[in-house]
Amino acid sequence: ELRRHHQVRLAAMLASMDDGSMTAYEVASKVPWDIGPWKDFSPHDRRSAMNETLAHLEFLRRNGDAGLEESDGTDVYRPA
Repeated sequence: ELRRHHQVRLAAMLASMDDGSMTAYEVASKVPWDIGPWKDFSPHDRRSAMNETLAHLEFLRRNGDAGLEESDGTDVYRPA
């Protein structure tokens, strides 16, 4: 079950970047979350979601499925 959740979440992260390069915050705000819409997240929930997003984006980057670049001093991720 955990592996399946991981695969679903990775796919959601990649799908959220279909418009091109995005910050981790932008990716997190587009991913469908089980606890509701991003706009309704508490600060604590957003922090937790950002940590999960960054972990998944880094996993995708290390596996060659996403890239990381700098744009105007900000890290942005893009599909590979």
